[in-house]
Amino acid sequence: MKKDLLILSGWASNEFLFHDLIHLLSKDYNVTLMEWNHIKNMCLIEKSAMDFFEKKDRVHIIGWSLGSLVALKLLMDTPNKIGKVTLISGFSKFTSSKEYKIGWSKGIVKKMIKEMDMDHEILLKGFYKNMFSPREHDYYNTFLKNIGLSNFNKETLKIGLEYLMDRDFREGLSKINHHVTLIHGTNDLISPITSSIYLNDHIKHSILYELKNVGHGPFYTNPVEVFKIIKEEDDND
Repeated sequence: MKKDLLILSGWASNEFLFHDLIHLLSKDYNVTLMEWNHIKNMCLIEKSAMDFFEKKDRVHIIGWSLGSLVALKLLMDTPNKIGKVTLISGFSKFTSSKEYKIGWSKGIVKKMIKEMDMDHEILLKGFYKNMFSPREHDYYNTFLKNIGLSNFNKETLKIGLEYLMDRDFREGLSKINHHVTLIHGTNDLISPITSSIYLNDHIKHSILYELKNVGHGPFYTNPVEVFKIIKEEDDND
């Protein structure tokens, strides 16, 4: 019998990014992708995931980028509903502070929220360009043609940025008892690999896979490698 697997997507993303990974996973899992493109307030990001879990028993969750925050929230609030956990390009806090030097400054995120009302497509193009490492540059143009820039709602994008600024799950990391698989590209410009190193240092049962010369979307540029890691860690149960 196939296991249930829930993918928690990142900011400004949709099914296109996950197509190849979902295809590989679907042989062994019942895959559900949860993205946030129609969310009308910040609390609904977590509530959508909680509602999904009410109807399930043990679910393998994969959280990417913003989705890694949602995954951590689920781990802390509904641990009995969760089997395996995989965090890709993950973090417990997206913005930096005096005591946490990893991540973006809040000022940059606030500026992005303001600029969203001018031309959100230009803003998204810049963000997406930084998703790819120099070695992955050839993926960018194909990505841009297929992601569907005009389909993203500006207000929803703002809510996602506010969520990234607001959430901080560092305190609960030491209480996590699940095995957590961490996958992170060494050339990630959106979320530096130090954010996963931090997670690995503070979660009791975790393992970090560093993907050399890879950017923020390893499952898009390296779907087979990411699939193998997910499957191997799951089979080690």
